[in-house]
Amino acid sequence: MSKPSRPLKIGAPEMNSKLKITNPNGEDRLSSLPDELIHQILSFLGTRQAVQTSILSKRWKRMWTGLPVLSFDGYDQLFPYTHSGIIRFIDHVLENRDQDTHVSCFKFLAVYPFPPNFVRRLINYTIDHNVEELDIDLQFHRYKPFKLSTFSSDTLKKLKLRVPLDYDESLRTDSEWVLPALKALHLIRPPHMSSYNLSEYCLIWLPNLTTLSLDGIRLPESMSSISVPCLTTLIMKRAKLPENVWDLPALLSLELDEVDLPANMNDFFSALVSVRDITISFSGSCKHNWIISCPQLVHLKICTNFSCICWIHEIAVLSNKLRELSLVGIFMVRSKVHELENVSVKLWDTNEFNDATLDEKGLHYDFVIPMLSELGNARTLTLDSAMIEALYTVSNSLGRVPSPFKNLKYVKLPQGNKESGISTTLRKYLLGGNPRATIVTSLPQVLYTVSNHLGRVPSPFKNLKYVKLPQGNKESGISTTLRKYLLGGNPRATIVTSLPQYSRKKKEKKHLNKQQDPDRPARTSQPLLTHKLPLRLYINLYNMSHSPF
Repeated sequence: MSKPSRPLKIGAPEMNSKLKITNPNGEDRLSSLPDELIHQILSFLGTRQAVQTSILSKRWKRMWTGLPVLSFDGYDQLFPYTHSGIIRFIDHVLENRDQDTHVSCFKFLAVYPFPPNFVRRLINYTIDHNVEELDIDLQFHRYKPFKLSTFSSDTLKKLKLRVPLDYDESLRTDSEWVLPALKALHLIRPPHMSSYNLSEYCLIWLPNLTTLSLDGIRLPESMSSISVPCLTTLIMKRAKLPENVWDLPALLSLELDEVDLPANMNDFFSALVSVRDITISFSGSCKHNWIISCPQLVHLKICTNFSCICWIHEIAVLSNKLRELSLVGIFMVRSKVHELENVSVKLWDTNEFNDATLDEKGLHYDFVIPMLSELGNARTLTLDSAMIEALYTVSNSLGRVPSPFKNLKYVKLPQGNKESGISTTLRKYLLGGNPRATIVTSLPQVLYTVSNHLGRVPSPFKNLKYVKLPQGNKESGISTTLRKYLLGGNPRATIVTSLPQYSRKKKEKKHLNKQQDPDRPARTSQPLLTHKLPLRLYINLYNMSHSPF
């Protein structure tokens, strides 16, 4: 009686000497890869899966020891009752890896409590091995606050922490928050802490900081000014924006999410002389009147939660470079821009609006027409289903006001809406300002959006022969400006919907040349060696059995 074969697990390759991925010469293609490329591939896996590759062959037995990326992410969720085994495994990795190899990236996530000394030992190990990216996420509440000096490093470039930090005690005892190379700092308030204030001295000792993300952490009110000269990106969530004097000359991107805003935001905006992107999300508990005087502003998105209070937020944008405006809620936006490339309007972004009564919705419908009347400089107008519903509700009023959209080119409907379902009154209101405007369900390609700029630059395609259009597009639909930009570099170039095939004569000639040159190597059906091949193998390793360490 023959011995039954061992069943194979789906997604996990059989690990034996007969199963090898070889090149045409019969050589093991995986083993022939350089160590640097293999380490890069293994970095996409967790450290546990990377260590499991040691069973592949003798060469792979210690391949993981040179990994610069170590990720211990959520092991306690997989094995909540084997903390001692997880600690032994992590200690085994740290003790047996190549100690001369720097740790470029280290990640540790713990949902359940680990011994505080063990966590501090992990942090010290990474600091001693010149870590560049450090991510520590401790979601349990029994940890004693860490001193700032714990994370001091000359090599650290990215630091992400969800741990309790003792700012005041650290500043009184050692004042060693030294991170000269730090570029990105992301601090998250642990779940059990109700309030978390950042010390005023923390930002002073970060001279090269370019990205600052604070989630649930307040900036100090006591500071007379907040100055971070190199900061280019500022993200604040679930916090309060203090009324300080801001000095952020290099800031390019600002995101405020669920942030308590001060009554006067004008001084804050006036300090943002270089910002290009602003996203603000706030509650509708009070009326806001803003003057956004950011001369370099290009993209602006403002969101507010649903509220039954009868007011409209008034915003003036003093930027001639504004090109994209996205609104979620009721706003009156006035801008100095003659043409806005893209305007997106959503009535509300929460389910509260769907659950509201007709009377509550009606309070907001009264502001729809005044709000849209201030957006007449839009070239592309995107509406959501709630806004379409609101416009139908006030259709009697729409028939008595002229269309404000003199520069409009496209009106994009939300998914599920069709042009045929738009009433005559609503169509006249949206398209009456420009007879050439059209209603679409998907916007044309980006080249049409920048067609005004294409007419001012020469065609760069000097050697062009064919321009292939995507399926559904016709040559007759290409505008003169776009045609000139694409074909102006070569008068012989043409626009096609399918590329021409090789002629039969060319194929026969190619076959004849192949017969006349017997020394020419035959074309093999083997695929070329790329980084994707070993990556697929190691993704399969990720699906191997998750037995305890």
